[in-house]
Order: sequence, then structure tokens, then C-alpha cells
Amino acid sequence: MGVIIKRFLSGMGWQGWVLVLAFGLGSCSGPSPAVMMESAMVVMEGGGGEPADAAGVEDEIVARINAFRHSRGKDSLRRHGGLDRLAAIHSGDMMRRGKMSHRQYHYRQFVAEEGYELENLIENVMRGRGIPDSELGRRIVGSWIESGAHRGNLLAPNESIGVAVVRGADGSVYATQLSARPRNEYVPQPGGPMILY
Repeated sequence: MGVIIKRFLSGMGWQGWVLVLAFGLGSCSGPSPAVMMESAMVVMEGGGGEPADAAGVEDEIVARINAFRHSRGKDSLRRHGGLDRLAAIHSGDMMRRGKMSHRQYHYRQFVAEEGYELENLIENVMRGRGIPDSELGRRIVGSWIESGAHRGNLLAPNESIGVAVVRGADGSVYATQLSARPRNEYVPQPGGPMILY
């Protein structure tokens, strides 16, 4: 993750590096739920164990999320390559560690904000064991829809989505879904109007 942050900040002055150091060295008791909008994690079990067709499953997940959003009067989310990469890094990290988590969420949030100029980063994660590829998309999205907090994340007023699914050597599947929207910064000007850029 450090390499990604360095790549994004390579053209920044000292302020960018101070922010990286603050993220790297600062202690944090945990993010505010309102900021993270993360939710309870779901563990599913089933049969099967063949290697995942990740690209096909990821496309199906996005299609199912957008179908659910449409059923609730929401606009579709568009795939975002940067969010896909962040999701892939996190899914791979969960697989290597053998546990589902929102570990290092702040780093994904930082890269989304500073590298991709996105805000309101929302994350859903899932771990499943022995689920056949043919059922992955349906089971993953279905589990998020059944959970109130996850469902709220799926319906958030965002525009972009990133998804990554990986399968470990033991057949466990780890999925990460991120969504965000373009960052709008309001900068108050003394004696003047608000400026949106």
C-alpha cells in the first residue's frame, strides 16, 4: 500500500508527505462509523471449491448490485479502475492473513481521496468457504442485501464501484466491494461566495 501512496504523492510538496507520516505514525482508536459506513461482516459456508473466475464473478456482483439499486430507484454505479485496484489489494490481504476484516481502511480512504479525488468511501467485505463459482455473485450480493448495514452501503449516494474477489489455496473466497463519489470541496472565501472545485 505504501508504494501506491508514494506513487500518488510523488508530485506533492512537503504537505503531502506530512499527511503520509501522520497516517503512518499516528495512533487511532478507530474511525467513526459515520465516516467509514462499514458494517457487520458476513461469513458464509457452502459446497464446492474450484478456482474462482474472478473477472466474471466481479462483473456479476456489479450487475446484481446495480439491479438492486434500480429496484430501489437509485442510479447505477460505474466501475472505477482505481477502486478495483484498492479492492484487489484488500481482498488479497484478507486471503494472505486468512481472516476477513476492514484492516487498513484509512489507507484505502486516503488513496481514494488523494489519488482518485473520491469521497464517501464505503466498504463491504465477505468471506465464504466452499462456494461454487456459479453461486458466488448471487450469494455475496444476497448476503449484503439481507444485512441492514450492508444494504445501506449498497444504496449509498455514490457513483463509482470497485470489486475484487480472490480464492485462497484452501478454497476460501474473499470479496471486497468499495463505492465512492467524486470529491467536492467547498472552500469558504472571506467576504465572498463559496467556491466549488
